[in-house]
Amino acid sequence: MNERIICCLELSSTGVKMLAGYVYEKEVFILNAIESTRTKLVKGGILDKDEMVITIKELASKISSSIKFQVNDVVLIMPSNGVQIISTKGETNTNDSRISLFDASNCHTQCYKNVSDRLRPNYEIIDIVPYKYVYEDVYSNSFESERLPLNKAANHITMFADVEAMDGATIKNLESVVTKAGLNIVHKVCGANATINLTFSYNQSNPEFIFIDFGDRQTTLGLSYEGRLEAVETLNYGSDDISDCIANKFNISFDKANEYKKLLDSNGHLPWPIIKVIQKINLTGSCSKEEYNEFIKEFLK
Repeated sequence: MNERIICCLELSSTGVKMLAGYVYEKEVFILNAIESTRTKLVKGGILDKDEMVITIKELASKISSSIKFQVNDVVLIMPSNGVQIISTKGETNTNDSRISLFDASNCHTQCYKNVSDRLRPNYEIIDIVPYKYVYEDVYSNSFESERLPLNKAANHITMFADVEAMDGATIKNLESVVTKAGLNIVHKVCGANATINLTFSYNQSNPEFIFIDFGDRQTTLGLSYEGRLEAVETLNYGSDDISDCIANKFNISFDKANEYKKLLDSNGHLPWPIIKVIQKINLTGSCSKEEYNEFIKEFLK
């Protein structure tokens, strides 16, 4: 894969998305981004694997043609269903008193070992996300860095990280359609974490916030603190379910119900039932589908 071009593939409840871009002087440049809604995840799973493989192949072909570069490797954006997050650390003495990639690899290996007995049954690690490095120079002075302080003079380095894991069968299921489509997965990333990192990079005035993503049939909630994903939960209820309620109440088409749902009032506010849904949801997922339906019914009276 070209060292500068990065291709990301996301399988989600709204469809399949692929993006190609590169980083130059710490700035991200998007070459192309496309989406297909012909197939999507349902409750984090794939209903038709053959259809998913065809879709991925089509997107890869279109991206490759548009950027004049053959896409073979992708970063797979994982759904947030059942993701477990464990905070840990790894540390090591440096070789030749300078921080190297080998030292970072040693810290990653320690993180794997530290959480192996804390994972939920049948869970596998999808990513290790460092958020702080602490290192000591030859004079025992301590320093902190958000990024790996490569080549800095140091005798010892500690990496603090969040380890993200999910159900192993789900991982293999998602990986299988990507590899069957002829693509190589070079890295896996939790989608909620990526979104929170992007949001925090643009606005750091609120160190703690809850991220809510209303998908077609799934809602994702993430608790963020200083750009880190502290907890994430998913509810198998989304925007299309609200449209279904409106369509059934008025005996209208789904598309027409979608239009009504998106109407804002004279002050530019969201419809009251959606506001009530947001207010009711919490990270324990205590709001049931029946309660959501009641909210919609109250609004339509």
